[in-house]
Amino acid sequence: DMTIRRLEDLDSAALTYAEVKAIASGNPLVIEKAQVDAELIRLTRLRSAHAEEQYRIRSNLRRSHEDAEMFTTRLANLRQDLAIHQDTAGDKFRIELDGQESNNRGIAGELILRRAEKLKARFGEDVRLGKFAGFDLYLRPSFNDTTEMVVCGQNSYGARVTDTALGTIRSLEATVQGFDERAERLALDINDANKRVKELGEKVGAKFEREDRF
Repeated sequence: DMTIRRLEDLDSAALTYAEVKAIASGNPLVIEKAQVDAELIRLTRLRSAHAEEQYRIRSNLRRSHEDAEMFTTRLANLRQDLAIHQDTAGDKFRIELDGQESNNRGIAGELILRRAEKLKARFGEDVRLGKFAGFDLYLRPSFNDTTEMVVCGQNSYGARVTDTALGTIRSLEATVQGFDERAERLALDINDANKRVKELGEKVGAKFEREDRF
């Protein structure tokens, strides 16, 4: 069971001081009392471990519910973005930067690099660049003197600002062209989260198997 972090050796042959003392006394009731005390200690530890496991199960169940809801919302938003997405592959490439439309990837990438350079080490709100593939396009200052592009639809999608103009545009195009793949991954994530919800739900409230003995 991968949820168990600690395991008690219930078959240990080691005797406690109380057990040794009881055996030495020769009184069978004292011996029994020592054995019961030792077993109670072991059962108490196992019972505590069971309670901790139940707490972890409930926490994981809550997170799995939240994940399923979040992934479902993202997928619904992504499908809306797919519906308005404009094809920019090959000769269809178009981008609007600072109110001017361009079909030249090199020039567009160079303009983005210049804007990104000015934003380095400047933390604050996203800066709007223009539009791409039917979505608003922003630059977002980040840590370590880096900047990333953000495509904003119903969801937000990040793209890298690389060291080259064409590399930056390729990253931007790959982000938008990868919507279908994102949708497939989200569908799998939803299935996985729901599967975890079902499995964990069956474990919630499980009785400590030695409760009657305890």
